[in-house]
Amino acid sequence: MNKDKDLLLKYLCMALPYGVICEYTSIQDGLEIRNEIGELTAIDKDVRGLKHTYVKIDGHLIGLSDFKPYLRPMSSMTDEEKSQYNFYLTRIECGYDASLFIGWLLKKHFDFMGLIPKGLAIEVTKENNPYENGL
Repeated sequence: MNKDKDLLLKYLCMALPYGVICEYTSIQDGLEIRNEIGELTAIDKDVRGLKHTYVKIDGHLIGLSDFKPYLRPMSSMTDEEKSQYNFYLTRIECGYDASLFIGWLLKKHFDFMGLIPKGLAIEVTKENNPYENGL
């Protein structure tokens, strides 16, 4: 697995409990290729002895190259979120557990691992926000 796909997989393993919405390619009746949107529900390595990593989105097994999660750029933080972000940073500097901070970033679907610039994720905008607009 290449370095970028490994980074994506690391993010997805952490983000799985937080309802990550993804766009994926679906083939209908073996002919029509469509882009679908659904929620990531599982990550599975070595499916059926194929020795590849797949994700499950709405019941479909999807290869790592055939989908992208929707993530928010760090620059999209609201003023309230920036305040919360700074609160966590201050606590971490005082020795508090960083897992609460990482959990908060994942819950808010922030791209803190730089997946959007690498083309591994879709940037959430007001027009395409599946977290607010529904699937």
